[in-house]
Amino acid sequence: MLQTIETKITSSLKSSESLTVDSAVWYAEALLNYRKARADQWYESFEVQQYTYTLHLSDGLAGLGHLAALYNNMTTDINQSLMQMEGAENYLKLADLRLDSIQGNTAHLSMTGIFGLNLIAGLYLPFNAGDDWIWGTLGQYHGQPPAGKCNGTMVGISDASDQLQRKLNYPAVQYAEPYVFINLTVRNADGIMNYNERLYTGWNYPEQNCLTADTLNHYLLQSHMIINNYNEGLRPQGKEFSHVEIFDELLLGAMHFHRYEVTYGVRIPAGFDD
Repeated sequence: MLQTIETKITSSLKSSESLTVDSAVWYAEALLNYRKARADQWYESFEVQQYTYTLHLSDGLAGLGHLAALYNNMTTDINQSLMQMEGAENYLKLADLRLDSIQGNTAHLSMTGIFGLNLIAGLYLPFNAGDDWIWGTLGQYHGQPPAGKCNGTMVGISDASDQLQRKLNYPAVQYAEPYVFINLTVRNADGIMNYNERLYTGWNYPEQNCLTADTLNHYLLQSHMIINNYNEGLRPQGKEFSHVEIFDELLLGAMHFHRYEVTYGVRIPAGFDD
């Protein structure tokens, strides 16, 4: 039924069909969420905006032409709001349209738009509630067991830097065809020299500093942008991300930080003919 209504209100030939106000509100909200919202994705943060509309009525009913105008106005507002937000990975997560009042032949409506900022799960499975890990493990590459989760579990198995490294190297979205990399280049990055507060640094923090799931999602998103976007200055022109190693370091006996060694290369299909 939703697609039938969509066809009718987007057609250049509007029928004379009318709907009750409650039905019109339901269809407008459902169609906007169906076409524009990405409710099943994970985001770093959210923004809420409010909108108001009017819907013309005739004998207490809403015609399809007026419903089409309402839907177009809602869509335009959502698109304009997205254009004004910083970053490219922002989406409508949920729209809630409500009937506030009816005065004569006019229905007064209000809509709450909830926007997800900085899409995470489009590429990675996000850190969920309870995914709180110790920042890293000094000496891990010399045999020291990983520090584990903040609740004392997973000791000797993983830590925050290991979890970030795993997600960055194994995103949920990957190439379908087999491939190899040639002409490799290694670049270094950290949050001290060039990516302040975007990659983990812990000045005078305890060695067992805990990173919550929300904090780790922030570092995951920032890591992805730093590694993959040319304008960040790390990725060589003409090369693609191969893999990253994250080392847990200590500077001047007071600052713990993550140091990234990122390998790039030219990606070519595996098994190609010379």
